[in-house]
Amino acid sequence: MKIPITSVQTVKEAKAVLARIYPNGAPSEEWSHVGLDTEYTYDAQKRTYRIYYMQISNGKENICIDGPGTSEARTFAEGELPCGSPLNPLNPLNLPELFGKWINDPKVLKYISTVGAEYRALKQYAGELRGLYIDTEVADAFIDENRHHNLKLAASESCDIFMRTFSDTFGYIPEGKKALVVPNMDEIVWGSDKYPYMPWTGAEGRKKAEKYACLDPYASFKLGEWQIEKLKKIHMWDWYRKVERQFAITLVRMEDRGIGIDEKALKHIRRTNLGNLLRTRHLFRGLVDKPNMNLRSAPQLKALFFDDLGWEVVKRSKKTKQPSLDKEALSVYADDNYQLAKLLIEHRLYAHEESSFLKKMDEWRDEDGLLRTKFWQAVVVTGRLSSGARRDRKTNFQNIPAMKEKDPYTIRQVFTPTKPGYKLIVGDMKQIELYVLAELSGDKVMCRVFNSNGDQHITTACKIFKLKDPGLDKAAQEVFKEKYDSQRKKAKVINFGLNYLMSAQTLATRLKCSDEQAQQYIDAYFELYSGVAEWQQEAIQFARDHGYSRTRIGRRRRLPEIDAPEQWIREHAERQAVNFPVQGEVAELLKVVMNILEHGSKYMKSIPEWTEQVPNVDKLKEHGCELLLQVHDEVVLQTPEEYVEEDTVIVQAVMAAALHNMFKKVKTGASVGNGDNWSEAKH
Repeated sequence: MKIPITSVQTVKEAKAVLARIYPNGAPSEEWSHVGLDTEYTYDAQKRTYRIYYMQISNGKENICIDGPGTSEARTFAEGELPCGSPLNPLNPLNLPELFGKWINDPKVLKYISTVGAEYRALKQYAGELRGLYIDTEVADAFIDENRHHNLKLAASESCDIFMRTFSDTFGYIPEGKKALVVPNMDEIVWGSDKYPYMPWTGAEGRKKAEKYACLDPYASFKLGEWQIEKLKKIHMWDWYRKVERQFAITLVRMEDRGIGIDEKALKHIRRTNLGNLLRTRHLFRGLVDKPNMNLRSAPQLKALFFDDLGWEVVKRSKKTKQPSLDKEALSVYADDNYQLAKLLIEHRLYAHEESSFLKKMDEWRDEDGLLRTKFWQAVVVTGRLSSGARRDRKTNFQNIPAMKEKDPYTIRQVFTPTKPGYKLIVGDMKQIELYVLAELSGDKVMCRVFNSNGDQHITTACKIFKLKDPGLDKAAQEVFKEKYDSQRKKAKVINFGLNYLMSAQTLATRLKCSDEQAQQYIDAYFELYSGVAEWQQEAIQFARDHGYSRTRIGRRRRLPEIDAPEQWIREHAERQAVNFPVQGEVAELLKVVMNILEHGSKYMKSIPEWTEQVPNVDKLKEHGCELLLQVHDEVVLQTPEEYVEEDTVIVQAVMAAALHNMFKKVKTGASVGNGDNWSEAKH
């Protein structure tokens, strides 16, 4: 089915189209729901967009509106004003007189694939994009969480709409060459009028570009219609429209703000780390008399340890059955005073700090000196955020270590507010996964410990290692922590590991004990927390009966491998059946908290089932408080120094309200602090 394309190149044509789709400043019935997309190029360093087209579709007609990048390439009759010309006083993508008002209108319900790019591109020209109805990429994560979420794949599999890629559409092989050449939008729009080597004229290129560009909003609209009905069928539409839809905007704003970097502190840490990296490498090579050995080469290390030195194999890869030199295996050797193992562990830590954080933080800042990343809403199946590379957003904040032994320099001290005169506020939901497990399982011992402000790691250590429980006296607990620090740390590993059905073999490697001893620890743990054991078996059986696991709000993760004949595949699915409800619940809680912090009371009132509200939450916005990051179970904000104490109390109240509405069986709270940098605010 061919969908007609209306090309809008001039102000006259723009006004004619607006009279049909937006008469008297309100959307017509036929155009109240639209697919929306833009074609643009992006300057990653300057973070600026150059729009070539804005395209909209109602499923019956496609409209392609010229942007500045396209208008400059056209020839117009005398007196005719091009739509996208930057010299045009009535630029429809720049002023509210034309498409600006339409873009800003929340009554125009927009279907978009990956809202972030369109939000940023249009904001540069027309102000904030409002009226997001569905982000097809995010919605797809609720419908088929196990596939890669992109418009082309979802549209083809769900709506039989097949979309050609950019390279398939515009790629060509020059005469006498063999390699495919993919032009940029400038070359396509101007064509051979300006670039003689192009195979088409500017007019032909623009026609091809319009046809290609309009397929995106059409596919977004048709896919969005299908997704809405599907989400209603699986009872997830209410959650999507209340939480996920607004959360997409929360993330875009948070990404754009970025976070400040203390350049002096960063350079000092990086110099120290590079010195440690060189020191450990030099010592290692000297001990083995191999001056050119590559410490990142697994084959070289295995040949050295197992062939030349004859080390005993303590762990093998489950898939290849080859000797392993991962962190757990090296820890066993290090505990037996293998100096090379200790040096290699240390070297890998410094190498990880350099490659994963310090180098990126030092080199990948934008022109304004701020560091930015891309937060992905629809990648991790549990609903947790992931952070990674996309154009200039390359730093993975989700990998910032949470524990000092993994972060010897306390990298968080490098992160600062983005504006002078501001302080950071950090809210941390410590041990939230254990609280969720207690809530879901209703385990009596675990609930009693949390409700009495006890220490679960102490309770577990006393049971497993047969120690005397210090009770609830804080002074006695501190004495216990100091005296039995090793046992408490092991209990912590057991608590978090058995939360997700860690095997005896893995636990033995972590605790550096025999498999038999590890199994005894597991038996003792589940004897103490029998409610947890029962809930885990119920969760596994539910997944086996229904083919999926789910959170309390109904979010699903399909687990087709739950009945696999291969034991290791089946056990992996069983762990996911237990892991998903806990991690998913944490993800859902954090999204609600972040939406409240970003959008205030207007958002809180959209959740009428909440029994506790924060009456002064809008003061955060009045004061200029802004959300910057979400990492692990922490949220990071900034606010003017004069309001920092007041806003810290409000953030504490928001997080307490969220926890109060989620937890009915256990009492929990969040730790909220403030300071000049992330580390100071956290502590």
